[in-house]
Amino acid sequence: MKKKALKLLIELRVKHQYNKSIELNFDKLSIKFASEVSFCPICQKKTNILKTQSKICYSYRFGRFILTQRISYCKEHKYLVDSNNIIKYYSGLVGEIVCDDYKISFDLVVKIGLLRYRNHMQLNEIKNYLKYGYASIDLPISTIGLISKRFLEFCKILHQKYEYKIKAEILSNGGYTLHFDGTCEKQSRVIVFVVKDSISGHVLSSVKVKGESIDEIKPVIEQVVQKYGKPLLTQSDLKPGFKTCMDKIFDKKVLHIFCNYHFLRSFDEYFKEYYQVIKKQIASCRLKSALSTLAASIKCETDNNLIKLKFAKLSDIKKYYEKNRNVVHIYSLVLHACIMWILKFKTDSTGKGFPFDLPYLDLYIRLINAKGFIEQIGINEEHKYWDGFSNIVSGIQANSLFEKSILMLIFMREWFQKLRLVLYMQSEGKTKRGSSPLSERYKLSFAQLEQIPDNIETYLQSLSNQIDECRCDEKKEILLKFQKKINKYKSNLTPPIHTYNVNGKEQKVILERTNNCLEQSFRTDKSMLRRITGREKLTREFNSIGEFIPYYNSMKNNDMFKFMFEDEDKLVQEFASLFYSQKKSMTEMRIIEEDTMKINSNDEKKLALSA
Repeated sequence: MKKKALKLLIELRVKHQYNKSIELNFDKLSIKFASEVSFCPICQKKTNILKTQSKICYSYRFGRFILTQRISYCKEHKYLVDSNNIIKYYSGLVGEIVCDDYKISFDLVVKIGLLRYRNHMQLNEIKNYLKYGYASIDLPISTIGLISKRFLEFCKILHQKYEYKIKAEILSNGGYTLHFDGTCEKQSRVIVFVVKDSISGHVLSSVKVKGESIDEIKPVIEQVVQKYGKPLLTQSDLKPGFKTCMDKIFDKKVLHIFCNYHFLRSFDEYFKEYYQVIKKQIASCRLKSALSTLAASIKCETDNNLIKLKFAKLSDIKKYYEKNRNVVHIYSLVLHACIMWILKFKTDSTGKGFPFDLPYLDLYIRLINAKGFIEQIGINEEHKYWDGFSNIVSGIQANSLFEKSILMLIFMREWFQKLRLVLYMQSEGKTKRGSSPLSERYKLSFAQLEQIPDNIETYLQSLSNQIDECRCDEKKEILLKFQKKINKYKSNLTPPIHTYNVNGKEQKVILERTNNCLEQSFRTDKSMLRRITGREKLTREFNSIGEFIPYYNSMKNNDMFKFMFEDEDKLVQEFASLFYSQKKSMTEMRIIEEDTMKINSNDEKKLALSA
């Protein structure tokens, strides 16, 4: 009963939402067409009726209707040369309404596709929208799902149709950058491998592959190069084999750049061992819950108005203490404020993930800094809550391996931050927290780009000096690992300055040095899938339509295709033209074959006469 009531409520809501008081009935509508080709284009003789066929179709404009058409042919030129395929002349108007062997019209495909992927409606919502919409179509949810997939397939075919325009735009830009990467979902059987140009923003290829081995990705890259020519540079993350594959395809004549962000993230292998030690120790001591319990007990016995004060920095707490030394419960208030500041340790993170952010290290550093301040102002064992706080701190410091790991992480993070500054992957000044992984702030000035190679060499020299002076074997080993990795990748971290002409004027542009264009695309694609499905896991959808989504999201926001996706009628015409052109090309091919045969027969006669 609950399910039926819920279904009725949904239907009433949709019906009220679109305010359709007049319901039109198209069930008995029948549309008849005949071929516009009355005479054979080869011999100019009148065509004959081959057959009349009818089928039930569904359209957003006409609803459910019967479409009937007469198909004609020429008796003299019935078949393709050396083939049993009959040359059929269909109605061009039918081709603008519905595709052969398909009952769903182009306008309904576009309507469902845009409702699904532009308006992010779920399948049951689309079902009710159509049921109480203009033409009252009641389609099964499974059918609506198939139609929405067909919409994406049409988008891919539309992209292929206009590849010549994409190539012209690439030429006007002086070339393209070939970014490539794969993305997948948990428990998914496939990887969607995407190739994109960061200059024009066009997706150049999106295909399913079994893995990211050289054998899998090489044919995809070669096909892109065959269509659009040799790129200005290629770019990827640091997966094994990517650079080797590019060297094989381009014979080392095209520079391959490693994404600077992925390069820095690969240093996580040096941080992991030490970070796991402190993470495990903090978890075993239940540090966060112990601090939260102590803060709650302090709050019960102090002034609630004062306890509501929030401090972003420890220095703010110090200033508050200096101004309010004589306030009742000042030590309790300060201790509570310090604990709450410690528990907000995640605000020190920038959202980039490990090893850019080390939140448990930040937690420990805040704990020690707060303890030092509390001891400085004179809170001691006489204070009611001092013992509890002191025991928490001493409990976390009981492990010698833990203390050693803290010192190593602080040392490593210092050199890691210096490397980020060398590559200009760390913001300075007011934006000290840095940029998000996909931020536009990672774009360089021409002066900064030219300076990066010198910065790297200076950094390597300082590393070398530190290695010579270092007395700790473990620190020395870490520095040597840093040195080895940087030497391995340093020649593939700096993109060149691209120069090209626009209307006779020379233009310079800095090519992308991160794979942000692809990372943003992957996030957008998966975010859209989660919105339209309402599920976190996208295994089934990813396997089904994962390779088509990049085309749609790329095209709808690109100036070349944007106007099509903003005008439904225009998009319907574009989809219809994809299949009408195929029929037309078949007829043209037959005419060309006939003309070729005539020319060949005339040549044979001439040869016979001359003989």
